[in-house]
This record gives sequence, structure tokens and C-alpha cells, in this order.
Amino acid sequence: MRVPTYTIFVNRWALVLMLHKESRLISQVKALCWTLYRLKTIQNNWGALGQYSSEKALADCLSLPYPSQIFDNLVSSEMRAHDLYTAEESDLIHKIKTFYVSIEDNTYSIFETKACNLHLKAIGSDCLIQMGRHGNEVECFCGRGTQEQLGDFLFLDIKEDLYCTPNIPFGMAAVINKDIISIKHSTLDLVYDSKWLSSFSESEPSEVDARIGYRLKKKAMEAYCQSDIDIFKRNKTVFLKEYRDLLVNHECGHYIIQQHMLYPSPAAFSEASKVLEAESDLTPFLELLADLAPQRQDISGPILQCVVSAQEGRSEWLLYLYMSDAWFYDQSHAFMQPYSDLIGCVILLLIQDPMLKETVFEKLVPSLISEINRELSLLIKEMKEDICVMGFFECKETGCEENVEEWVAFFEQIDEKSGLKVELNKKIKEIKKNLDMTVKKILNIQTDDLKSFILVKAKELELL
Repeated sequence: MRVPTYTIFVNRWALVLMLHKESRLISQVKALCWTLYRLKTIQNNWGALGQYSSEKALADCLSLPYPSQIFDNLVSSEMRAHDLYTAEESDLIHKIKTFYVSIEDNTYSIFETKACNLHLKAIGSDCLIQMGRHGNEVECFCGRGTQEQLGDFLFLDIKEDLYCTPNIPFGMAAVINKDIISIKHSTLDLVYDSKWLSSFSESEPSEVDARIGYRLKKKAMEAYCQSDIDIFKRNKTVFLKEYRDLLVNHECGHYIIQQHMLYPSPAAFSEASKVLEAESDLTPFLELLADLAPQRQDISGPILQCVVSAQEGRSEWLLYLYMSDAWFYDQSHAFMQPYSDLIGCVILLLIQDPMLKETVFEKLVPSLISEINRELSLLIKEMKEDICVMGFFECKETGCEENVEEWVAFFEQIDEKSGLKVELNKKIKEIKKNLDMTVKKILNIQTDDLKSFILVKAKELELL
């Protein structure tokens, strides 16, 4: 049956309009990306990632070699195209803080990511966008793929990268923003090729931390495919699915901990505290708790999934796989090493003695949750006077102290050298020290620090 010419014309015109809306969205994300890049250059402040990792993440997203003249030429071109060489620092900051995207007659702030994606779906676009804040920085990336509502979450399955801000590590395959979880296939493929496939041809390094990282991969491959590269290649799809599921479970774990276990005010405070420093001393514990999150409906943190898999004989390789992914001592991300200490102690103990799962899930997790709730509630109570003097929270409206954005705004108002900021950081460090002691006590760790304990266990498990 022949399709009427009029119908063909209407369909083509609808497609043209949709592509125009997509192009506009992508250009807005692109402008944010280069504005943030320019600000980081002016301030010489590349955050915890550092300049090399930030620029490489951007180059990888754009499929450009780095370092290279091609990338440098693109930077110069974009700086001129967006008039960024002459822009004032204050103007750049304002543009970033007030960033939003427009689709048709609607505008969406970084806190309206879900509505923005649903709008894209409604116009027939396969574009996807993830927006949010990490500490005091705006983060954003967009790509193409599919979106699906599964339970409490909107899943964004990103199969093609388009643009991202330079503060998002390219190696970060999964990201959560409230009830939106994004998975980037480009990163999954990168990890498969550059980390796991290449591990079959690697030589064992002599440096201690690097050797542990090397042997973690070897142990995982022994348990997964008897260290047979052909078996590994044949099972790429299965491997990536299991790896992806662990990453998704970690993001689900954040949701469980932040939304259902921490009290609203401590949850908001702990998330926003990253504004005070590049990475808050509370961050490693939030990451650990996300890993150890208990079952809620049909989701849980990844370590519980690893332990449950013991019935299928897959627990050990999944634990080695996960610890390898969380071992940051053989990478450039030093700010993540305190997290490596925490999760490393737990995983190595579970590998040695699976029966310790009761201690981990029934004692350690509830104790840490209780302590964070108690300590941060007391800290917030002590801060009430300073908060009110600055015109925040209860002086504005009830419930503001349960809002991450309100805490971020408050922390940003504290002068870098003010006594309040110094005192806040001091108290957070005291809370961290107490939480470390709780971990050591419940897990019966006798060494002076967690890293020393990991080295002891690494020898016992032939990781050294």
C-alpha cells in the first residue's frame, strides 16, 4: 500500500523539528562544558581529578586522542566560538550556577533531569541527559540510548556519548541522581578492553599497591574463566552484564541509604558536605554503605548480591571483581583511597570467611547508620545559631535543612578562612575518626590503620 505524499511530508517535517530540538539541547550542554573548562583553567582548580584526568575524560568522550594537537586545537576553537577568552570569571560562575536546558517552551534546571528526559522521549528523541551537582560543581552529560522506568528508578541506558562536562571521570560507568540511574556503554567497553582483556598479557609489577591490583584481576579471572582468554572473549556479553549489575546495585545502594536509612537532615548534610573540601571525609563512608546497603524490595547494594551469589558458586569471583574495581591505590585517584581501605577490609574478610556476612550486614551497617545519624544530628543542632544568623533553614521555612541544595547554598556562603568553616571541617574529621574506630571494633581489626590490615590479609590470600 502506497503511503500518501502528504503523510510522508508531515513525518519528515516532524523529524526535522525533532532534530532541531535535539541540536539545541546538545549545543546547550556543549556551551556548559566549555564554560566550565574555561573557569577551571582561569582558577587553575581542577578539583580532585586534576587537570590531566579532566582533560582526558573530555577527550575520551569526544573520541579524541589525548594529549594531542587535535584536542588543543578544539579547545582553542571552542573558546573563540563561545567568546570565553574574554569572559569575566564572575560571568562564567553565574552561567554555570544558573544553567538550564530548553526544550520547546520548557526549561529544566539541573534538579529537573527526570522531567527533561521524559520530555525528550515525548518528542520522539533518543537523546538522554544526566544533570546534577557533586559538591559545589555542576555536572552534566548527554548521549543517545533508551530510557525505561523500572520500579523507583528511571534508567538511562546510554549507548553513544555526545558531550560531558570535564569534571566527570570517563571511567565512571554508572551515575545516580536521586531516582535516575545512568549507564554508559562506552565506559563499560573501555573497562573491558583496557582493564580486563589486557590483564591476560600484563606482567606482574613489583610495587606493592600495583601488585595487589594486578593479583586481584588475576584472582577474578581464575575464578571466572580459569584464566582462559578465549573463554573470556566468548562470554563478553555475560561478563559485562554481571559487571553492569554490580555498578547499578552500587547506585541503588546510594538510594537506599540516602532515602530510607539516614535521617533526612544528616542525609542532606552528608551529601552537601563535599562542598567544604574536594571530597568530604564522610564520602568514603557513604560509598561503603552504598556497597553494603541491605535489601529493599527487589534492590540492594552490590556486596549483598555477591554474597547471595555464593549459592551459585559465583561469590568469590564477584568479590574479587568488585574489589579490583574499588582498588584505587594503583590509580591516580588518591582521594578515593580511604574508600578502598574501608571496602577492601570488608571484602577480604568475606572472601576468607563468608560467615562474617552476619557481622557485616547485621552489626556494621546498622552501627554506622546509627552513628552517622546521631553525630550529624548533634552537629546540625550545634550549628543552628550560625545557620539562623546567616538567614538559612528554620529562619526561612520548615524542612529546609533536609534539602541538599539548601545545605550547598549555606556551605558556599561560608568564607574559606572563617572560623565556622575551620570548625566544621574539624568536627567532620572527628566524626570520621569515630567511624573508623567503629569499623575496626566491629570487624576486630587490630592494626593501627585499615591499610595495614589490608596488607596483612593480602598476604594471607596470596595477593602479595
